[in-house]
Amino acid sequence: MAAELGIDQMPGLDALLADTDLYLRSLSEKGELKAYFMWLSAAVADANSLRAAFAASHEQVRTRLRDYVQKGQAEGCIRPDLDTDAAALMVGSLQLGLSMQLLVDPTMNLDPIRKTSLATLRLSFEARR
Repeated sequence: MAAELGIDQMPGLDALLADTDLYLRSLSEKGELKAYFMWLSAAVADANSLRAAFAASHEQVRTRLRDYVQKGQAEGCIRPDLDTDAAALMVGSLQLGLSMQLLVDPTMNLDPIRKTSLATLRLSFEARR
C-alpha cells in the first residue's frame, strides 16, 4: 500500500511519518488488521508454529522502517546519530503496541494518539539545522 501511495518516493522522514500515519489510520477500520493481531496474540500466547510467520512479517516492517531512517539520514532530514535499527524497532513497537491496545480497548480514540505519535516522532528524529 505504501508503494501505491508514493510513500517510498518521499524524503525519508516524510516517508516514515506517512507510513506510520497510514498504519495508525488503518487501525480504526475493522477487518484485516484486527484479525491479524488477534491471530498474533494467539500465536504468541500458545507459542505455536505461526509465531515464526509473524516474526518474518514484523522483520519486513522493521526493514522498511529502517530503510526510511537510513534514507532520511543520507538526505540530512533525520538525525545522523540515531541507531537505524533501534529507531525502526521503536516505531514498529509503537505501531504494534497501539494495535494491541486497540484490541484491549476497542473504544479508544486513536486520533489524538496518532497525532501525538507523529509529532513526537518528528521532534525526536528530525535533524536540527
